[in-house]
Amino acid sequence: MKRDAESFTCAITTKVTEAEFKQLEQLWSASGMSRSEWCRKALLNQANLTNPNGNSHTVNEITVLLAELLALRTITVNLLHSLGSGEQVSREKLTNLTELADREKFRRAIDRLQQFIKK
Repeated sequence: MKRDAESFTCAITTKVTEAEFKQLEQLWSASGMSRSEWCRKALLNQANLTNPNGNSHTVNEITVLLAELLALRTITVNLLHSLGSGEQVSREKLTNLTELADREKFRRAIDRLQQFIKK
């Protein structure tokens, strides 16, 4: 949805490093939006002042959801591998699998999100 140029009356400026600019440039280029439009949406989304495309989820909520999904996947794959190998799965083994998944889930989620952004 395009707005009239006159509805935007205030400006916010900032400076970034050359490396940060290149990273941001990849993001707005991939989005198909202009730099100004992308920066405006990113700023408002971060401040939770707007919901793009009617989506009420913030980046933090998406990261948590992805982290939990990846933890569940880690537990499931390791559990199925153990069962497929004929191993008895004790309560202690299941606790260890859960603790491993919990320790790594946010790092893995952030890695996945960064891979997605680079595409």
